[in-house]
Amino acid sequence: MFSQDTTRVKNKVYVKAHWSGFFKVGGFYQKGNTNKIYAVSSGEIKRADGILESIAFVSLGYGESDGIKDDNELSSSLTFDLFYNNILSPFVLQLTGFSFSREINLRSQSGGGLKYTYVDIPEFKSSISAAGIYDYTDLKEKPGNNDSRTWRLSSRFKFKSTLFGGRINISHVTFYQPSFKNISNAIWWSETGIETPLTDFLNINATYNITHEDVVPAGVKKTDQKIIFGLGIEFE
Repeated sequence: MFSQDTTRVKNKVYVKAHWSGFFKVGGFYQKGNTNKIYAVSSGEIKRADGILESIAFVSLGYGESDGIKDDNELSSSLTFDLFYNNILSPFVLQLTGFSFSREINLRSQSGGGLKYTYVDIPEFKSSISAAGIYDYTDLKEKPGNNDSRTWRLSSRFKFKSTLFGGRINISHVTFYQPSFKNISNAIWWSETGIETPLTDFLNINATYNITHEDVVPAGVKKTDQKIIFGLGIEFE
């Protein structure tokens, strides 16, 4: 395991800042009637000093079918969580990304809200949150596509569980984001992962991801699902 603590001194009060994070690579390959390849890499860096927790995350995926690009997506986020060790903690966030298969040139979501951590023990941690976010979506230029700007309610459920003395770790996160103007215009994103440590810092993992949008461009399916297998490196 790798860890780094930096100490900041202010008015003779010593505050330790702890850095942690991870890096993962994964994908799948199919050959036969359809030749399909998909690869994804993701990473996260977290800094926590007892008062403010800052998290930067990025994920980049690329896929081809029969030698033709059919998927390319980026998802990134920057979150600042104040008094994160409390049961209730306020936060602000910025989400940015694009999706080739969904014809999204750019999606930006900015806002803030409140997180409620109702279980926090070594074997299990779970929280829910609610935020107001401003969603700007720039779509690929073609007839029928229109950019959108709307305020959304972003609700989130998250948990992480450690089983069998740390031999298996299970995590889950779900976002549901209906528009304030029209509740039938909603985005739903969910991811469930399972990982098994091989060493103190290396693990093998599998992830199931589902994305659903009520309003999509003509010819684009509303729901995407992926199952990814890969390796991960963690810094705790």
